[in-house]
Amino acid sequence: MEQEPRVISPEEFNSRVAAFGSSMAEKIRSRISMLTSKGKGELLKSLRMKSRKYYGEIDKLAYNFMQHGVFLHKGVGRGYAMVGGKVVRISGSDPEMFASRFATHKKREFHPRILSDMTFNRQPKEWFNPVLDDNLDRLADLVADMRADQAVRATNLLSTNNIAIK
Repeated sequence: MEQEPRVISPEEFNSRVAAFGSSMAEKIRSRISMLTSKGKGELLKSLRMKSRKYYGEIDKLAYNFMQHGVFLHKGVGRGYAMVGGKVVRISGSDPEMFASRFATHKKREFHPRILSDMTFNRQPKEWFNPVLDDNLDRLADLVADMRADQAVRATNLLSTNNIAIK
């Protein structure tokens, strides 16, 4: 019993992919709101989803947000950098000089601290990639379900007359 291929219009395809993108944005927002970091409110407000169409169908979903969201995700910034997968202090030999230059650059006051008071154990707060990792398979299945028949028709595999057995 042969099943007729289901034709999905570009509008239906776009609405399903856009709905997936919106649900991802909500999951990302939820993940951001669980953070205990300063600036998460600004990050929440800045998160935007964009989509791009190619020949009338969505082929790209993108999420834009403030740059400090990347620093928060990696656990870097203000004298810390990612080196070999670990967050380390990068201030040369004088951390206070680095902090002083940073404060001057940002037009802030600088009050020197004793080095023993400085904490060097920053941890990344991954809020973006885990959500993507958990949901990309769902997007792949969604697109495959909608476009599998079209892909099969494009390769002429529905016709058994083209198969040669040797």
